[in-house]
Amino acid sequence: MADSAAQDAAFSAPPWLRERLPPGTIAYFRSPSPWRTLLGPAGKTNDRMSHSKDYVAAVAKLRADMAKDALSGETALPLAGLLYRLNSPIEIVLVAAGKIASPAADVYASLVLDFDDAAQLGAVLAKRALNWL
Repeated sequence: MADSAAQDAAFSAPPWLRERLPPGTIAYFRSPSPWRTLLGPAGKTNDRMSHSKDYVAAVAKLRADMAKDALSGETALPLAGLLYRLNSPIEIVLVAAGKIASPAADVYASLVLDFDDAAQLGAVLAKRALNWL
């Protein structure tokens, strides 16, 4: 069986923000990682398959190969290419004083992307911004 770190790398890490909701939270939204949704364990009888080392390695290779694809990879579609680097669910929280919705409410977002540093992410976002101009 593959260890939990390898499974998290292939499918996605568990939600992080859900366990740390700030006081005054009035809304919480979580969009699961498409990798865990489509290919990961789902509490069914075939979950044992998704825990095997070979299956986890195959999913990791699939993600890497799809990111390099000339038509839908990171170089072709930089922002859509972030999907291949998504290693967690996307979580969004709306926080307001007194739990009353208002224009002064704060929005927190949490997601994990597989970049070595923020400069790499900045380069991808800058490249996309230049394409929009």
